[in-house]
Amino acid sequence: MSILNVTTSDAISLAVWVVIVAAVIIWAQGFRRNHRDIIGHRKFYYIFTSCMLLFCLAGIFGKGLNYGLDFTGGTILELGAPKMVTVTPAEIVDMVKSKYPDFDVTVQLGDSLINPIPDGDDDPSNDLPPYQKILVRVRSDASTKEVGLTPEQANEIRAMLEKGINVGKLENISETSVGPTMSNELKTGAIKALMIACILQLIYITFRFGNQLRFGASAVVAVLHDSIIMVGLYAWAGFPVDSNFVAALLTITSYSLMDTVVIFDRIREHMHNDEDGTFEQLTNRAVCETMTRSVNSSLTTLVVCLCLYYMGGESLQSFAYALIVGIITGGYSSICVSAPLVVDCDAYAKQRDLRREEELRLEAEESARKPASNIKSSGNSRRPVRNRPAPRKVEPSDSGAEGQVGSAQSEGGAPEEASGQKAPVDSGAPAGYASARPRRRVKGMRKKS
Repeated sequence: MSILNVTTSDAISLAVWVVIVAAVIIWAQGFRRNHRDIIGHRKFYYIFTSCMLLFCLAGIFGKGLNYGLDFTGGTILELGAPKMVTVTPAEIVDMVKSKYPDFDVTVQLGDSLINPIPDGDDDPSNDLPPYQKILVRVRSDASTKEVGLTPEQANEIRAMLEKGINVGKLENISETSVGPTMSNELKTGAIKALMIACILQLIYITFRFGNQLRFGASAVVAVLHDSIIMVGLYAWAGFPVDSNFVAALLTITSYSLMDTVVIFDRIREHMHNDEDGTFEQLTNRAVCETMTRSVNSSLTTLVVCLCLYYMGGESLQSFAYALIVGIITGGYSSICVSAPLVVDCDAYAKQRDLRREEELRLEAEESARKPASNIKSSGNSRRPVRNRPAPRKVEPSDSGAEGQVGSAQSEGGAPEEASGQKAPVDSGAPAGYASARPRRRVKGMRKKS
């Protein structure tokens, strides 16, 4: 295992990962022949997801994040021991704190001797012998204005460790002082960048899938789910939160969205083809059809990150760990979080529309009963109709006309007047003029005699 620069425990864990990856590939290939009911078991996924979120939130707010030097500032001392040391990292921390109790000190020891890379000089005596790496991180104290160690303090720590470890002279491989480049303003800036990314993704997916908010909201919920789990597991692992972690977090945010969009595209394709089945059945069909593609693409990236984690050295181990967690949670959320949420959002929207239609129907029935009751009530309280004046009698010019008028009056039920008697005239209109209503007198008009 010395050729691959991995220990026996790392080799065993890497072999376990290979077995897990092979089993997942075989399981995913079965979806090409038989579709399984993935969406029908979404309640189980919700319960498992809720438990994972609670576990990760407990790590974030309970245990807390281990902020690295990029957030706090400090000094990194990389020393080389000529042979394997017998002391533990905790004992080395106690040695440093005995001299500088106000500083936060963390120590990492290499697992084996490292062959240094030749510096290119012709003199081979300048090349370093194999050494075990001792990494000492000293964080600045918040109560003081010091950023890290001064050169004198670094030399004192090196001399003190040489005496305490007692393995010979410790070579000074590197010494780096890091200022607080990511202070509270940069922390809030990273959070703002994540929120802005989620808002833009919500708008983009909503408009891309036919102005349907259910697709955009489900995708954003899946992205937030991946971010919380990634930060929580990072907190439980105890890796330092530095600029590499922020880069991995934003990378996983976009990577998780890619698988979600693939599934949503297949759902939209089935909806446009007007295929038979409910929306839940169409979604389950889309998930099963894209399962092989989603698993293969995720595992391809996961294999590279595993190699980077076990063989990339301690400097890249935390970054690779964040990518591994993000890839696994991203693939899980695309299948078991975003797709079931779309189905539940669609069911809620349909129930809401049915309730609105029922309310409108009841309102229409109630409004149809109101006019009939109004007419019935208004018939009892109707005002009496004023009788219009009867038309005036026309004075007949001859006896024939008089007989016709008399017969008409007798047929109308009016009592016949004596022959030759004229009907009284109310207005001063000339004889033979009969209007439906009295003529209006105009001011200045003389009455005709």
